[in-house]
Amino acid sequence: MSKSEKTVYLNLINKKMKKIIFTILALLTFVAFSNAQTGKPTYCDSVKSEIKTTISGTKVYFSVTSSGSISSYEWVFGDGSSNSKDAAPYHVYANASTYTPCVYLIIKNPRDPNKPCTTKVCKQITVGSNYDSCANFKPTASMQLGSDGQTATFEASVSSNNSYTYSWNFGDGSTSTDRTGTHKYKPGTYKPCVTIKSTKPKCEKKICFEITVKDSSNPCDKFNPTVIFEVDSNGLATYKAIWSGGNITSWNWDFGDNTTSTSGYGTHQYKPGSYKPCVTVTTVINNIKCTKTICKEITVRGIDSCADFNPKFEYKIGENGVVTFWGVSGSNLTYYWYFGDGTSGSGVQTSHTYKPGAYKPCVAIKSTKPKCHKTICFEIIIKEKDSCRDFNPNFGYSIDGTTVKFEATYGEHFSFLWNFGNLGQSSDRLVKFDFKKPGTYKVCVTITDKKTKCTKTICKEIIIKGKNTQDPCKGFNPKVSFQIDGAKVKFGVDGGKGSQYNWSFGDGTSSTNRNPVHVYKKSGKYTVCVTVYDAKRKCKKTICFTIEVNVPDTDPCKDFKPEFNYSITGNKVVVEGSNISGVQYTWSWGDKSKESTGRVSDHIYKVAGKYVLCMTAYDPQTGCKKTICKYIVVGNSRMIGEGDNDTDEKIVVYPNPADTKITLITLTESPAKIVVKDLNGMELIRYDANPGEDKSVDLLIESLPKGTYYINVEQDGKTEITKFLK
Repeated sequence: MSKSEKTVYLNLINKKMKKIIFTILALLTFVAFSNAQTGKPTYCDSVKSEIKTTISGTKVYFSVTSSGSISSYEWVFGDGSSNSKDAAPYHVYANASTYTPCVYLIIKNPRDPNKPCTTKVCKQITVGSNYDSCANFKPTASMQLGSDGQTATFEASVSSNNSYTYSWNFGDGSTSTDRTGTHKYKPGTYKPCVTIKSTKPKCEKKICFEITVKDSSNPCDKFNPTVIFEVDSNGLATYKAIWSGGNITSWNWDFGDNTTSTSGYGTHQYKPGSYKPCVTVTTVINNIKCTKTICKEITVRGIDSCADFNPKFEYKIGENGVVTFWGVSGSNLTYYWYFGDGTSGSGVQTSHTYKPGAYKPCVAIKSTKPKCHKTICFEIIIKEKDSCRDFNPNFGYSIDGTTVKFEATYGEHFSFLWNFGNLGQSSDRLVKFDFKKPGTYKVCVTITDKKTKCTKTICKEIIIKGKNTQDPCKGFNPKVSFQIDGAKVKFGVDGGKGSQYNWSFGDGTSSTNRNPVHVYKKSGKYTVCVTVYDAKRKCKKTICFTIEVNVPDTDPCKDFKPEFNYSITGNKVVVEGSNISGVQYTWSWGDKSKESTGRVSDHIYKVAGKYVLCMTAYDPQTGCKKTICKYIVVGNSRMIGEGDNDTDEKIVVYPNPADTKITLITLTESPAKIVVKDLNGMELIRYDANPGEDKSVDLLIESLPKGTYYINVEQDGKTEITKFLK
């Protein structure tokens, strides 16, 4: 090949290569443009994350793994409790059940650091060793005959996610898999059933019915007379038998007490006792005589003047075996006490000293008007004085990788026995133990005082997370300070740069400031806690301490103490508030009727019974407001004055039913722990309250769905329960 031919050949190759390169660049440009238009997966789309759990009863340990670098966590446990920002939290569920916890993650984006990835990961878990996954599987079904007496309409309940299947067996050899429909029967008696199954979880329930189809050729099948037989509290019976389809030709009553009647209706007087009255009713349909006998069982009770005699008494077990008993003073009652150890006493109030043991004391209570008597027995246990009651040793520990240092309480005569499960034991006070690998371990130590012979075993769960030899939080020791100036307290904490703070001031309020200033409303001692969280090192520490503040008494309403009296005549109640100049009064009657105003007012109840009567007094000059509620029983005549206590003292909730807010009247002004639960026992609202002088607490309930709820009020060591409707 000549030199000129080589040149031409190379030029041709170069032209072809340029054309190939241009084609490749165009194709790459098109692919890039297509990816931009069609949403090719980004780095965030490629990140995979998964929740890991370790379940022990209702206690669950959480962690999450991810192919990306996680910078922030937000755990939602699926039971309405508070969230957690920990990387590996644990949570104790209140009830055994199935839950769906989730974690919201923020993940670093190495391709675009200014646009981190956000993702939500969820996992369904079941806690509780004896949890029945089908406990809440409660489908329903119905089957009814139509007006023709032969066609039955059937229907089964539907699931929210359409996961139910249905299998009907109509009892006459035919079946169906429909949820609803109709089925026609021939005359006869059948027992149709439906089997309802769910896929998630796999549950099954069988529901059966009984259907009787009558022969329409028998005209007497249409003879269905109605019988009314009612007996009042005095034993007077009112009876009546009718048929809406035609005339009745005869009635034959047998009252069950050897007396009879042939009237269609009337009255009959019974003596106390049990009876079975019957009536045989006759008519003629299409020249055919039709009869039907209907019976009813009744019990007539005599008037018991002591039926409502339920006297009250209380007792309190004190120290050294001393038990105090007392009844209701200022009444027509007398009390006789039998202490259960062969001795007795009398009087409204008495006390008795017991030796250790179990006893069954009784109280006989008598009233003069009416003359009633009731004996009530109960059980008490008197425990021996525990000389070891104040023996409360403990132990602490620090974790470094898989090695844990344990330190028990020091005592001159103490001995120690550590138990590390199958891993070993030790009798030293200070123990350094290597668990070798991550996991959850139960460590117990039995501490004995050789001098007093007192002994106590303390157990704790130790969580070993990894084999790190350095604790990043070892030097994390935030310092707290405070300055008290009357009711105002300045708080401060040094938690390091970028730390987060959560203060609890001990009076139900909180703050997330680093150096908050808080003003207390009442004098007293308060336990203040601050939780400091260093997100960078993922270190958290809670520090608690006690302060005492003195709040100047500047309450303009401290002397505002209105009261009210009421009188009852039959179902009519007349109320009268304290005669205080300028005060406005509002009355809530407790029977869903409209409120009334005025210092003196009256109200007639439609039904006799027990009601909550509330007075709200408001002084517009001072802005003072106070609500007082009392239980009343209408249907009897009496006059109640201040200081009387003829009704049970209980917590009061009003309005009831409520829409957005309820007011709770507690028994005392002491701090109260208030918990609102649904009918399944699920805790919905928790509130640590300090009731005002009027013992009231306001709760917002607008977030709750309509339904019935229970309120538990723990106050002064006692727990009271009531309920309300929304």
